[in-house]
Amino acid sequence: LASNLCAALGRESLPGAVEACRVSLALEPRASALNNLGLLQAAAGEAAAAEASFRAGLRLSSLPSTAPGDLAELYANLCSVLRESPEPARALEAVEACEAAVRLEPGSAPLLANLGVARQAHDPRGALEAYARALELDPWDTRARWNRGVLHLGTPGGGPDAARDFAAILEVDPDDPEARRALIFAESMAAPNYGAERTGAAPGRVPGLE
Repeated sequence: LASNLCAALGRESLPGAVEACRVSLALEPRASALNNLGLLQAAAGEAAAAEASFRAGLRLSSLPSTAPGDLAELYANLCSVLRESPEPARALEAVEACEAAVRLEPGSAPLLANLGVARQAHDPRGALEAYARALELDPWDTRARWNRGVLHLGTPGGGPDAARDFAAILEVDPDDPEARRALIFAESMAAPNYGAERTGAAPGRVPGLE
């Protein structure tokens, strides 16, 4: 009951939800409750506390109550917290956490998309591989499309590939203004005179990761 209250209150009151999670954990340590607590702490900007909760949840992996899906979610959320750290070593830990999540749930497009984001700064080729696998599973995964398009924008000659990804997003949501601006930017990169005659057609900033 306390675990359910923890999850439900997270949509309304962070302090109340955190307290409900702690009550739940005092009654019975569960990976799912630690995952919920970590998510609440991350939402409150408490990255170190969130990381500690996710790692504590992972230490409960041998309990019968811990399902593979729970572990995959814990690894994915740990990856997200580590990815936000300014320390370079933490970025590599984030990749390891995302890879662990994918090993547990290899058929999850969202987890593969997360892995692509984690790899993007240090292993562009590995990021492209993760995005490709995600899109094989779910061709309409717009987050994977967007982030792969952003990666192509940073690659010499990648304008046409980026444009194809942003155009695919517009097939899903023709009214997406960010995808529309990104497509214009990518098409300007693909133009023969890009870099020689920059015009005002492209958006004022390079699209960023989601």
